Amino acid sequence: MEIATLIVRKKISEIQQNITKVSIEADLSPKYLYNLQQSDARKKALRNKSVPPRPYGRIFERLVDLRRRYHDSFIAILEPFQDASNLEEYSRQSGLNNALANSSGKIWIFWENAWQGSLIENTDQHITINLKQDGGQQEVIVTAIYAKCDANI
Repeated sequence: MEIATLIVRKKISEIQQNITKVSIEADLSPKYLYNLQQSDARKKALRNKSVPPRPYGRIFERLVDLRRRYHDSFIAILEPFQDASNLEEYSRQSGLNNALANSSGKIWIFWENAWQGSLIENTDQHITINLKQDGGQQEVIVTAIYAKCDANI
């Protein structure tokens, strides 16, 4: 009975480790991405003070990695900590050939060519688009919301 209990405990521990690993790998929260960018920039600065930070940073690498792993047709990024002028380049290199940013540049949305996107509403804190699959098989309305944190509210 003790051997069976140990095996079960070991399996539960492995499952918990896998869940933690997947949670960390799929984390695209603004705070996590910002910390990654800052740590990456610090490491580079320490290695060679004359090397400027990469133009795209960790967020682009994570976008491509998530796309490669999960084959998503649609990805929304909140608080990319990048200038929206890079949006087209991110879109092209990620394989998600269509992209929009909201009016404040805090929300970026990418989607595949198999979908046609049309903007419904665009504000500082959200963007809503209608995605219609080519051939009209599926239609989805997607809203991505960026909630500003303000201690005075």
